[in-house]
Amino acid sequence: MRKFIIGLSIIFIIPVAVYAGLSFGLIKAAKKTADKVDAKVIVRKSALLDTQSPTTPTNLTAVAASSSQINLSWIASTDNIGVTGYRIYRNAGVIPIATPTGTTYNNTGLTASTDYSYTVTACDAAGNCSAQSTSASASTDIQAPTVPAGLTAVAASSSQINLSWSASTDNVGVTTYKIYRDGGIAPIATPTGTTYNDISLSGATAYAYTVSACDAAGNCSAQSTVVSATTPGTAVGGIISVNTTWTLANSPYILTSVVQLAYGATLTIQPGVVIQGGVIKVFGTMNAIGNNSSRIFFDNVFIRPEGISTQFHSINIQFADINAEYFYYNGNAAYGNLTLKDSKLQNIPGGQNIYLWYPTSDCYIERNIFINSGGISVGTSNNIKVYVRNNVFFQQATEYSGAFGPQTYAIKNWASYDTSETIVAYNSFLSTDRVALLLPVGYTNAKITAINNYWNTTNASEIDSMIFDKNDSLSSASYITYTPFLTSPDPSTPALP
Repeated sequence: MRKFIIGLSIIFIIPVAVYAGLSFGLIKAAKKTADKVDAKVIVRKSALLDTQSPTTPTNLTAVAASSSQINLSWIASTDNIGVTGYRIYRNAGVIPIATPTGTTYNNTGLTASTDYSYTVTACDAAGNCSAQSTSASASTDIQAPTVPAGLTAVAASSSQINLSWSASTDNVGVTTYKIYRDGGIAPIATPTGTTYNDISLSGATAYAYTVSACDAAGNCSAQSTVVSATTPGTAVGGIISVNTTWTLANSPYILTSVVQLAYGATLTIQPGVVIQGGVIKVFGTMNAIGNNSSRIFFDNVFIRPEGISTQFHSINIQFADINAEYFYYNGNAAYGNLTLKDSKLQNIPGGQNIYLWYPTSDCYIERNIFINSGGISVGTSNNIKVYVRNNVFFQQATEYSGAFGPQTYAIKNWASYDTSETIVAYNSFLSTDRVALLLPVGYTNAKITAINNYWNTTNASEIDSMIFDKNDSLSSASYITYTPFLTSPDPSTPALP
């Protein structure tokens, strides 16, 4: 580099190569500075543009580790850029108690026997935070109550056992008890007091119980000593081939298998007796005669008639309540006779109706109440009479959905040969929206005598709609005469309960 002084000016002459190198160095330094500025701008711009919050933490759990510590854990949240930390809130506070970066936190220094609740939020570098999670609670009370003592079990009836025990104690307080039956894993009840009545049990059955005590923190004692009780009753099943009486003293009778009452044997059931579940096949004679103050109860019992043309059954029931899937139904030939009086039949499905297959002597169905049950299906011959009198029929159930005729009926006759008859009188047919009397299509000797009945209406067209006969199908055997009819229920006919 050369220097010249011209007047007062000093001129430096720099070689081209030197100038070029200097220029490159300046430009390079300027570029580095610009890159740094751009990077800061990008970071700031990215932070300014990130307005998306992380997802809310899920599956927050709180577990007491000791009387002064509760451990928290949760599932990690996600974010469009990245989660940088979490905020822990306790007991609905507005200021976080901790800001961990991971998905666990141990809250120490707590007060013993105290309940705590927690929520957690997730945050990113831009300061976006999620909504608070579902709360999780725990207590630093880790002491279980004492084991219940003095547990007793007493059978109160054939379907109920009453339990009682002494109260447990706890450092904070007992809130509930758990009752276990027959070694079950899940409790059958969680009463708050020291008694419990276990109902809907089976008769003649042994049951075993234990009880544990629990506090509000979920600490539960060990189960108590096992106690047992047996519900009263008599288990029956198999063939009865000699005359037998079921007494009130040994009631209820629990049908553990099919009971078969043999030809020539008579089963007498005393007033007040309860028969539970199962099937009684009657080849011989069954007399179940209660009284108005001590009725017999057939609880889900199927009474099935049996018999052949040379050996007949006889079933006589009075003052009974019958709740069964089937009643007096075979579906095939079963010869014998039925007397049913002063009883209530309820919720017996249609199609499982009373099915009288050519009875061998007159049958009497009188002063009964039929509610939501199948009807009476009759076929007779010789000079046999079936008397259906002073009964109440309400909401008779559906029997079939055939191509012809109605789906329901209270009384159906499909055969009346010779001078035999089905005599229907003084009944109350209360459901005007369904058929009461039916002469089905395809049977040529069907007939019903049906005068002096109450139809819950005096409108002739309504009564006609409650009868299915030759007026409705020419394939029906005959016409049913229903006049004269009653304008109010007969005094001897029972009212609906």
